[in-house]
Amino acid sequence: MQWDKLYLVLILWLKKKEDPETVLADFEEYLYDPQYKIIGQNLLGFDVYMIAELQRMFGRKRDFTYFDRIYDTRALGKAHREGLEKPKENFLSWQYKIINDRSLKSKVSQIQLLKYFGIDFEEEKLHDALYDIEMCYQIFCELKKAMTQRRGENQAKMLKRFDSDKDGTFSTEEKKAAIPTIKKERKAIHEAALKQFDKDGDGKLSPEEREGVREWVKETYPNAIKMAPAGGRRGNKAGSAPKKGPKGGGQAAE
Repeated sequence: MQWDKLYLVLILWLKKKEDPETVLADFEEYLYDPQYKIIGQNLLGFDVYMIAELQRMFGRKRDFTYFDRIYDTRALGKAHREGLEKPKENFLSWQYKIINDRSLKSKVSQIQLLKYFGIDFEEEKLHDALYDIEMCYQIFCELKKAMTQRRGENQAKMLKRFDSDKDGTFSTEEKKAAIPTIKKERKAIHEAALKQFDKDGDGKLSPEEREGVREWVKETYPNAIKMAPAGGRRGNKAGSAPKKGPKGGGQAAE
């Protein structure tokens, strides 16, 4: 598989087998090759900053045009566990929003996601970069499968409820007509969930309280539609990618 080569060039540096600037140049050949998707845990919260710093150290231009090919398993894992659907547009902005929205409480460390998906792993080996990225790839595959299944379920529910002309497709007009109903429904479900599960009465659902909510919603509202978040109290607004890369350098891909 080609995905491991992105990290292999940095491993060669860490083991002091090659000149670091040569390693970085090799790494960038893969990083900026548009045929590759860039997959990993917390890439948008850590790795992108490390890459920018390496580029600065060696006097290279900090270039963030690879951002739109990043699939951060931390963001995807949190969205999946919160029951949110990946949007068709503004994927980078959406990932940043998911990561920075403090109202989303699901725990999605690499170890927690490995356990959640039932993936066998050796915890003591997760500090080995090649083993780490192999585990990230397995998490990504499970997330892709689970989120694709959920999208199919959502589409089936949408057609059943809002395909007014019964032509088997969901037109733009039908979607526009459906959104107010779905938003109203989501608000009603949230209020009902608070009454049912907010044991301490603070008006919010703790991570422990949320665990029971998911199954309850499935059973109580089987036809409810899941939607990607469209804004929130914290984080980037939907549809707005950061205008600059880490620490203000370079233009990020949008």
